[in-house]
Amino acid sequence: IGFMLRHLVHSLESLPFADYLWLSQLQQGLCLETALRAWRAVDGLAGVLYWQLNDAWPGPSWSTLEYHRPARWKVSHSLVRRNMNPILLYVRPPRTVLLANDHLSPVALDLGLDVLDALDGRPLAAADPLPVALAPQGLARLDVPDSLLAAADSARAPVLRLVAYSSSADKLAESHFLFGTELKDLDLAPPNVSVRVTLPAAPRPAPQFLCRAAAPVAYLTLDLPAYPGYFDDNAFFLFPDEPRTLTFFPKDPAAFRASQADLLADLRLRSLNHLAHPGLPAFTAPS
Repeated sequence: IGFMLRHLVHSLESLPFADYLWLSQLQQGLCLETALRAWRAVDGLAGVLYWQLNDAWPGPSWSTLEYHRPARWKVSHSLVRRNMNPILLYVRPPRTVLLANDHLSPVALDLGLDVLDALDGRPLAAADPLPVALAPQGLARLDVPDSLLAAADSARAPVLRLVAYSSSADKLAESHFLFGTELKDLDLAPPNVSVRVTLPAAPRPAPQFLCRAAAPVAYLTLDLPAYPGYFDDNAFFLFPDEPRTLTFFPKDPAAFRASQADLLADLRLRSLNHLAHPGLPAFTAPS
């Protein structure tokens, strides 16, 4: 509770229980994220295990997978998955960018860095892509360019966006770093999110959810309570210039029967923006 009040929200008194559960899972994910990043930054580290993946019986616990529906991920599992990615990318304050490569072969990538306004998503500054060569199971450290630090110093709510691209422009990893303030102290915009659902043809009905936002949304999380399964990502930052497509994998694809209308009716969205603006529509569904 202390972590939540220090970093994420000012008060828990009027928070609905479902939102409190979501916030507790987000907190757990952020704690595991901190630990995994610290361990993976150690030269020569042979591997990392965390407590805990799943449960032996139902109940509140540190597991990141639910007991009664094993294919269903908790919010924290998405953060663990991103920080167990073979290519890890994050900022260690005040200005060090750390990249880790867990592959057994070298990786050449381009690192993109830009600074955005965390409240409205306006681009504030961008650096030219930086080529980085990672040795097998190697680490690399570099500094955030001075031009980006200067832009952050003069902005009201700057967020640094980092994206690692392969030579074929595939996204290998991404991360975000908020300068100088806590998320709870930001005047987050209303969650103006639109969601479009696409149903692929059989035999593997894995519906896709295209999410767009008019302003940055912090830790956007999608849920389909009536349908066992999991999304391939969740609890992410959604920026106006960067739509995201999530795929939902049903637990039993052969038995999965749902229309676009069914999925939109069941869909639940949460984020820190939703918590800051209770009572507003969670999302819109463009026709």
